Amino acid sequence: MNRNLLFIITVVFISLSLNAQISDIEPKEHFFSFSYKSLYKKISIQRDSSKLEWYLKAYLNKAIKETNPKETVNAYKNYLHYSKPKHRLQYADSMILSAVKYKDTLLIGKSYLTKGIVYYSDKNYKKALDHFIISKKLIYHLGATYTNHKIEYNIAQVKYYLGYYEEAQEIFTKCLNFFKIKDIQQAYVNSLHYLALCQNRLHNYGLSLETNSRGMELDKKINQNKLQSHFKLLKGINYYYVNNYKMSIELLRQVLPEFVKKNDFPNISVCQYYIGKNYWELNQNKKAIPHLAAVDSIFNNTGYINPNLSPAYKLVINYYETQGQPENRLYYVDQLLKVDSILKTTYTYLSKKINDSKTYTTKQLIVEKQTIEEQLKQEKRQQNLGRWIISITLFAILVLILNHYRMQVKYRKRFKALMDLNTPEEKNKKKAPKVKTPPGIKQKTVREILEKLETFEKTHKFLEKDISVSGLAESIKTNHRYVSEIISYHKGKNFVAYINELRINYIINRLKEDKLLREYKISYLADLAGFNNDRHFSNAFHKVSHIWPSYFISQLKNQSE
Repeated sequence: MNRNLLFIITVVFISLSLNAQISDIEPKEHFFSFSYKSLYKKISIQRDSSKLEWYLKAYLNKAIKETNPKETVNAYKNYLHYSKPKHRLQYADSMILSAVKYKDTLLIGKSYLTKGIVYYSDKNYKKALDHFIISKKLIYHLGATYTNHKIEYNIAQVKYYLGYYEEAQEIFTKCLNFFKIKDIQQAYVNSLHYLALCQNRLHNYGLSLETNSRGMELDKKINQNKLQSHFKLLKGINYYYVNNYKMSIELLRQVLPEFVKKNDFPNISVCQYYIGKNYWELNQNKKAIPHLAAVDSIFNNTGYINPNLSPAYKLVINYYETQGQPENRLYYVDQLLKVDSILKTTYTYLSKKINDSKTYTTKQLIVEKQTIEEQLKQEKRQQNLGRWIISITLFAILVLILNHYRMQVKYRKRFKALMDLNTPEEKNKKKAPKVKTPPGIKQKTVREILEKLETFEKTHKFLEKDISVSGLAESIKTNHRYVSEIISYHKGKNFVAYINELRINYIINRLKEDKLLREYKISYLADLAGFNNDRHFSNAFHKVSHIWPSYFISQLKNQSE
């Protein structure tokens, strides 16, 4: 109820706005002197914009003054046909509002049909189908034969767009026969064109060429070649499917500038696609790629795509794979994923709607619309969640990169410190150890043990595997408690840390001095330093030097180059 009220208010506002715009130019002569037929004739042949505006206004004022529902709706329809594309939906809403005001069901249905046609011309197939179905619901049982066929014709266009070619062909054939009997020539020509399109999609290329030729000839007689570019386009497509590639390219190149001039991007895209496909079949892949890529360019600029054009992406992807260009290939893979997603969403909606068109009711529309809206909300929530996950992932990657950079800076500083560090022997020469006595041990004993530890260090006895505090104490003829306490007191660390530091400093100095040693594996260096395995060696190296042995060796190699 609230939505209907909002719609009416919106349309009234639009109508008032349009009337305000229309009233800027008032007829200088009394419009009652003209019949609707004569006013429409003058409108249709008028080239002067100011005079055209006068006759459009005269037609509308006459209809409103005479309270004529049909002609009031026709007046807004005239404005729609002669207005800029951006204003057409507004005039269509004015048609609906006027028809609703007069409570004329047939006019309401026709107005919805007109608005659906505007949406279809704007390539908004979803909203076009909504309005066609509403129109059919309102008009179907009123006996308006021509209007019913017109609605069926427009629904068939959407069926064709969806790919229901057999169903569309059946409807277009029925419409073709009706328009022929009633001698409605323009509608007959249009039906011929779409029937030929359906025949092409059903692989009846010979029959499509025949139907297309009939349409071309009749178009020349009654339309002054109005649809020739469309008929030639289809002829070129049929030539592609019967392997007449060179003739196909020639025809498509002829009509392409006409579509470019009209900014008819759907047909520009189709032209480019089939020109590219022709070159591809002629094994001129390099020539094909710019035309196939134009399909993507139009998709990026306008959002237009249909399933029949999506194979262009696969050909381009394959081409860049053979050319060894992964970046271009990745780009078109990403684009194809976007296209598939859009096509899936669009076609799921339209398929559901068109399959329900025969039993359409307002209640079903509301329920289905609510379901679709809920699905779209859910998709939006999922998209937002995906964006958050991507953002967090990117942030985590950034943190890792920054952390890696900081670690590299730290490692370089530590490496430099290691390179500047003197050997233990040089440090001992510069500064003799100051003897302190741990509690409970005589000073003489401490001095003797320290001297023996110095000898132990100089003779590299710490490189012996499985060395223990008890074994060391026995070798220097003292007890293990004294050794343990003196190392802890004077070296500032426990026995294991003391031995590991000696071993690592030894390896560091050897690596500094011996370039050949840098070529050996970590496992060899671990064994050389007295460690049982390379994992214990690497951990001890990092604990002592704060960098890993592999990094230290790589920096030594870089420095020597």
